[in-house]
Amino acid sequence: MKRILTFLLAAALLLTSLSCALSASAAAESSDWMTKLTNKTLIQVVEKEIGKGWTLYQPNPREEDTKMSSNSFLKNVKLYPVVARKDDAMQLIILKKVKGKWKVDVCNDKALTRPELTIRNFSMDENVSSSDTKYTVYFDYLDAEGKVYVLSLTLYTEFESMFDDLYYLDGGVWESPSVSIEFINDRGFELYSYYSGGYTSTYHVYMYGKANFGVDEFQFADVPLQFSDLLTSAVCNAPEEGAPLYIAPDANATPVAQVHYRDEVQVIQQNPAGDWTIVCYQGNYLFIQTEYVNFPEQRKETAARSCSAVSFCPSAKISENHENLQFPC
Repeated sequence: MKRILTFLLAAALLLTSLSCALSASAAAESSDWMTKLTNKTLIQVVEKEIGKGWTLYQPNPREEDTKMSSNSFLKNVKLYPVVARKDDAMQLIILKKVKGKWKVDVCNDKALTRPELTIRNFSMDENVSSSDTKYTVYFDYLDAEGKVYVLSLTLYTEFESMFDDLYYLDGGVWESPSVSIEFINDRGFELYSYYSGGYTSTYHVYMYGKANFGVDEFQFADVPLQFSDLLTSAVCNAPEEGAPLYIAPDANATPVAQVHYRDEVQVIQQNPAGDWTIVCYQGNYLFIQTEYVNFPEQRKETAARSCSAVSFCPSAKISENHENLQFPC
């Protein structure tokens, strides 16, 4: 709940700030809400690593007016994020303090780049102490319609720094459910949908191979913005009476819909050993028993060629208050 409230506050502030600046070309590159790095020592350290000609940005504070690259702030942190931009290129640089001196620890040119999104701001908590062992960094993006996405990264002083999740309002308006796609290292994704009234639905999608969300290997372009990005076409192989669809993966529950033999269905492909497959039916995510889903051989071959990059095996759980509740797709 704390993460959701943090996201809602961040989104509200961003939308308020941008309301007078947005136009039909909202996705055009802009740095109106980014703050250029001012600390000369840090600038020299970064430019020694990546060269000159880049525009360097420092994180903005979350709440209070704080000089985020001042010596008084830097003395309390052991890791520090910088965003470097040049034309269409962008790099995430993580600086690390070693024996009192700053050095470049990570330089990733794919961590923040997403063609259909434009970064508008990035920030971190200004209230830090020298005893802190982790820092959360937030990257705010807009799409062409002005929809806000917030990508979060946790920097750890003692462990591998990881990208954590992606937040957004599903319909782009406050009445829409807020959505969180959480990144589970070595496993895959978990999608949470938070509805007014406390309803929550959860979907898990696990990868065959390693899903690395570490700061040095993370590629934002490979992350789904919504679960519909994972859908693929399949054919229903149902018996004569049809294949039931359920709101949860439970064959003892009451079906909410039905598909028939040779109906084309949109599913999130899973491990063939899994009992259930997530299916998008009439705009909602439901569940069908995998035995009723037939992937044509051509699709199987395509999936096999790409499985080393992204292949999924979903399972799911739904909140107790799930009567008449489906997550829209």
